[in-house]
Formats: sequence, C-alpha cells, structure tokens
Amino acid sequence: MTYLSYRPKLDDADKLAICYYLLLQDRMSDALAFFQQIDKAKLETKMQYDYMQVYLDVTTGNIERAKTIAAGYSEYPAAHWREKFQEAMAQFNLAQSALKDQREPEISSEPSFEVAINAGRIEISYRNLSKCRISYYPMDIELLFSRHPFMRQQTEDFSFIRPNETSEIALPSDKNMLNIEIADKFRNSNVMIEVAAGGIKKAYPYYANTLDVQMIETYGHLIVSHVSEKKPLAKTYIKVYAKMKDGSVNFYKDGYTDFRGRFDYASLSTDDLDRVEKFAILILSEEYGGLIREASPPKR
Repeated sequence: MTYLSYRPKLDDADKLAICYYLLLQDRMSDALAFFQQIDKAKLETKMQYDYMQVYLDVTTGNIERAKTIAAGYSEYPAAHWREKFQEAMAQFNLAQSALKDQREPEISSEPSFEVAINAGRIEISYRNLSKCRISYYPMDIELLFSRHPFMRQQTEDFSFIRPNETSEIALPSDKNMLNIEIADKFRNSNVMIEVAAGGIKKAYPYYANTLDVQMIETYGHLIVSHVSEKKPLAKTYIKVYAKMKDGSVNFYKDGYTDFRGRFDYASLSTDDLDRVEKFAILILSEEYGGLIREASPPKR
C-alpha cells in the first residue's frame, strides 16, 4: 500500500492489489467499490481476478455466478490454483447441503446489507431485504469533524436529527446488488447518507470535492492535488486530531499545504507522536471542497 501511494495513477492491477489488502482488513464495502472499477480485459492476472470475484460473490450472496467461475478452473494445469478453486467448490457444496438440511435456517434468512459510496452513487449489496430507506443529512464538515474527528465511530449521532430528505427504495428480489444515484440536490454538497433496512441503520459520509489526496503514512505526510488537473494545491487547510493510546481524542495540529501541496501531519516538537494510535485528518479547500482521512502514525 505504501508503494501504491507513490503511484501518480492507479492502473487495473494496482486496484486489484488494493482490493486484496482491503479484504485482509475486512473492509468489504471499500473492496467492492475498488473491484467494480477494474477492467478485467486490461489485466494480465485474469485468474487472480476471477478468484477474487468468486470470494466477493460468495460474500455478497451471488453463489451461482461464483460456482460458474470456479467450475471453469476445475482442470486448471497449475495445481496450486486448481486446488484453490476446488476448495471454493467444496465450500459451495457444503453450504448447499447445510441449507437443505436446515441446519442454519436463522442465518440464511437474516437480513443484511453493505453500502459503498462511489462516484456519486450509492452501491447497496443485500440479502433477504425487499426495501430500504435512504436519508440525507447535510453537514458542516469542519464543525462535524471538530466535534467527532473519528466520524465512523459517531454515526449514531444522526439518529435524532431530522433528515433533509428521505426516499424509500425497492430492492429487487431477483438481485443482490443495486446502484442508486445520489439525489441531484446533494451531489455537490457534503452530506451524511443513512441507509436503513431490516431494522439496521448504517451512515456514510459523502464529500463533494475535486481533491486527490495521497497519504504517505511511512513518513506522516500527505499530498493534495486537483483530481483531474493533477496540479498540487498549495494553501489547502489541514486540521489533525489524534486518538491516543489511552483512548482520549485530542487536537494535534493544523496548518496549510506548501507550494508542493504537501503537509507533515505527524511531526511535533514534543513527544506526543509516541502516544498516538490513530490520526483523523480534515483536508479543506475553499475552492475545491473537503474530505476526511484516517491514518496510522509512522513507525519510529
């Protein structure tokens, strides 16, 4: 991942590698978002792509497609990969047998869903659900960040606020994934998007911006540039909070990117860095919008 952070542009092989590392971290929705951007035709590692497709299909419930892909490698000449696909087929057969014997009826009927926000779309993968509710909560990104820097841990705060807009969405029974365009009025706004279905609520921030941020965690630096023009963005405001090893969350530092669009978010004249567990970083441009990133402290 450190190597990829230095790449000026990610190709399809890079995105496949990112999917692998995201899956190792159990970040399924993020992995799905990257995987859907990959053009298989441009890959040399098409077999590895298919194996990851099988894994993702099993996770999201598309068993039939996973079985079809895995069966195509039943006589693959390389034993290592042939056995991997055979193991996948064995798992399919075991799962089907368990369902027939009704040994896991509660799990198989349990509603579930995952969400990814990508390129102005809400991508929902789901099981045992017929509808969902999508709510939009406009947010002041700097105010919200200052109150809750590690926002992923604070999504429940939206449960008592009236949403600006709500829509009911039907989830087709013959599919397990649906792509929904973010409402036009919010496409250029910073909003928290809440998806509710089957008694489950999940909230995800959507940041309207044209920023490209490279995190160089090895050195505790970041580089901000324009997403399409690729020019470095100097004088972009950066605010950093730190979650310390004792569990406390403190303001850490702030400042502006230099002429290269670069900012050192980790260095201080004190020894506070030794006690940091995680950074939350706000990147805010008056002209190009804002976003929030999290980063681990550089190893010392």
